[in-house]
Amino acid sequence: MFQHTLEAANQGNAEEQLKLGDMYYEGIGVQKNYVEAAKWYREAAEQGHAEAQWELGCICERGDGVPKDEAEAAKWFRKAADQGQAEAQLQMGLMHKRGYSVPKSNSEAIRWFRKAAEQGNAEAQLQMGLMYPLDSRGQYDWFRKAAEQGNVVAQRKLGQLCWIEFSRTEALEWMKKAAEQGDDWAQYQLGYFHSSLSVLNFNDNRVDGSSEYHRAEAAKWLLQAAKQGFRRAQYKLAKKYSTGDGIPQDKTEAARLLREVADQGFTCAQFDLAKMYRDGEGVSQNKAEAVTWFKKAAEEGKSFETTISIHPQVDAQFELAKIYQTGEGVPQDTEESLRWLLRAAEQGSPHAQVKLGRRYQNGDGVPQDENKAVFWYRKAKHHSNIALVELDRRGLIGEHEKLLQMRLRGIKKT
Repeated sequence: MFQHTLEAANQGNAEEQLKLGDMYYEGIGVQKNYVEAAKWYREAAEQGHAEAQWELGCICERGDGVPKDEAEAAKWFRKAADQGQAEAQLQMGLMHKRGYSVPKSNSEAIRWFRKAAEQGNAEAQLQMGLMYPLDSRGQYDWFRKAAEQGNVVAQRKLGQLCWIEFSRTEALEWMKKAAEQGDDWAQYQLGYFHSSLSVLNFNDNRVDGSSEYHRAEAAKWLLQAAKQGFRRAQYKLAKKYSTGDGIPQDKTEAARLLREVADQGFTCAQFDLAKMYRDGEGVSQNKAEAVTWFKKAAEEGKSFETTISIHPQVDAQFELAKIYQTGEGVPQDTEESLRWLLRAAEQGSPHAQVKLGRRYQNGDGVPQDENKAVFWYRKAKHHSNIALVELDRRGLIGEHEKLLQMRLRGIKKT
């Protein structure tokens, strides 16, 4: 077969030159040789063979058998795309979308994506959907075309879109298709969908299944994602093991999962693990180990969104303030307690703000200072009844504002 292909290629047959390039590239019937593959792809490409132009563009982009040359790759992709080669059209769309070796242009990207998409290229159909974030119906149509061809990202995106804009029943169907293909994001999202539907006041009466069914399904899919090392799923699953939500309660397993996520620097897991060591749940009680994890949570501040995760970080700072005040697991240290309390208060913890106000009010570890006490009570008044009472007691809050704050927090006037 190789000899026949070589002879035909030497006679200038472009199709056989392409085939010979493939044989050298893959090592089929001959020793793998990227240089020879590049040579034969070029022979066919220069005769105008679209598939060979596409292949030549790919090896120029990768630097297989030829010097890596992105501009040269773009030239051959464009030649193939102009002849209707769908993968090259998709590639041209991606290059224009990113400004990669060609001018960045959404309109050009859409033009090329559409050409490939209309030929049935699933990835191009997905890209068309992504290019219209404000057109939910347009997104739906393109995502669905790609999803029906088994494109896992399109199935996941379609599931997310349906959940928000169209039908939760359909959202579950598409997300499950993606999850069953092993997509960890889809498995996590499917777990989230079922968790949401298990809550009575969130349940959609158009979606079949009892709360118990949805809790069990949530745990099942979170477990699948967690097995793949998906950190969000591991954290959510740990919470379910801790409470027995849709899965047999197992605080030891909860602690193990939290440790895996905490070791990666995620604040929420570090904070929850610290509480387990503090309370002796799922692990042997160890106040010193609890302090270690509270400090990690208080100082690192890494969330799943790669931004600062304010609440567990600030809660950890407040816990450290209490720990150093009482001396649980560490030597009692009033100054260190005040340092952590101030950090938490400055980041918006109403508990810390009220605690700091009380300290200044009573001169507890700090010089007594009514002005500073009032300052911190004012900071906390929108979230703390205690702060509201303290300000009211001083005549520093009007009746209208007091009634408004009470109404916002569901407190009846007596």
